[in-house]
Amino acid sequence: MVNTSTMTCPGCEQPLQMVGDPGKRVFNCESCGGLAVVLSVLRKIAPDELVNELWRHTRATTDPGRRCPSCSQSMALVGMGYGNSLELDVCRVCQIVWFDLGELAVFSPLPKPDEQNWQMPQNARILLAQAKLDQIRREVTRNRDLDVRTGNYDRGTNTVRGLWDILLDVFRGLD
Repeated sequence: MVNTSTMTCPGCEQPLQMVGDPGKRVFNCESCGGLAVVLSVLRKIAPDELVNELWRHTRATTDPGRRCPSCSQSMALVGMGYGNSLELDVCRVCQIVWFDLGELAVFSPLPKPDEQNWQMPQNARILLAQAKLDQIRREVTRNRDLDVRTGNYDRGTNTVRGLWDILLDVFRGLD
C-alpha cells in the first residue's frame, strides 16, 4: 500500500507533491524534478508492453536501488532500453517507479499524431498565412513596376487570385 502522506524524494529527500488528474496522479519533487509514479497509473500513461517489460525486469533483478519514497525499502535498479541505457528505481512492495528528471519522456515518448486526422494548430496556420501574405505582397510590389512598364496585368491578377485562395484555405481550417 502506498503511503502518500509522507513521501520524500529518494534523491534529495525533499517532500513530494501530488499532482495530476484523479486516476493519473503522480508525485513530483519540486527540488530535483523527479517523479514517483504508481504502476497502476503508469499503465494509463505508457504502453502496456513497456510497463509489462519493466515489471518483468523488476522481478528478475537483484541490483539494489535507492530507497522507496513511500515505504523506505530498497527499490530494484532496473535497466531498460537498448543496452540498459535507462535505469529506473522500482519498489516491488509499493509498485512505485521513480523517474529522474526527463526519464519519463524517454521511457514513454508521446505518440505521434495520426497523420490522417492531424490538423495544423490554428496559431500555426495564421502565422503561415501571414508569411504567405507577406511573400505575395512583396511579389505584387515587385510585379507592379513590371506590369506598368509592360502593360501586362494578368500576372498581378493571378497573384490576387492566389492570395484569395490562400485566405479561403486558412479560414476554412479555422472551423
